[in-house]
Amino acid sequence: EPDRLVKLYERTPGYSRMELSAANYRDWKQGSTVFESLGLYHSADGNLIGIGEPLRVEGAAVSSDLFPTLRVQPLLGRLFTGDDDHAGAAATIILSYRLWQTQFGGDAAVIGHQVLLDSESFTVIGVMPREFRFPTSDASYWAPVRFSEEAYVDRNDNWHYGVGRLRPGVTPAQAQVELD
Repeated sequence: EPDRLVKLYERTPGYSRMELSAANYRDWKQGSTVFESLGLYHSADGNLIGIGEPLRVEGAAVSSDLFPTLRVQPLLGRLFTGDDDHAGAAATIILSYRLWQTQFGGDAAVIGHQVLLDSESFTVIGVMPREFRFPTSDASYWAPVRFSEEAYVDRNDNWHYGVGRLRPGVTPAQAQVELD
């Protein structure tokens, strides 16, 4: 039901469309009655180290509710949970099918394997299906955003993209009225 997916933006004086702040996203998520679910993401990239030559990879940091909002499941392993998505949580990562094939030989034993992204060690918890490409076709991995409480203070720290799944029967216009 892709027709129920909408992209979310903030509107502030001087800007008709602006990325979301974590604080406003959290409040919209808690107070909304028109969305079945909301997810958040921003682009991320890093150097994958320790599997041969260092490799520069593009990816995304995502909230634990993004993949359920998109209604996608991993090919292997599991998705992020709320336990993965907060400050101080153990670093977890989901690989793209392409990265899994090219750097890990398509080995199912990659689940539970430790990989270094820049200087941080991540535990591989999943591999996405071959056809999944989000937010771009170049995305090689997804990691949880792991917001700290401080991230929810500044309502002008706008650099996240939001995706919502409308409840059945709710129109985009109805959702806009509630968000306004």
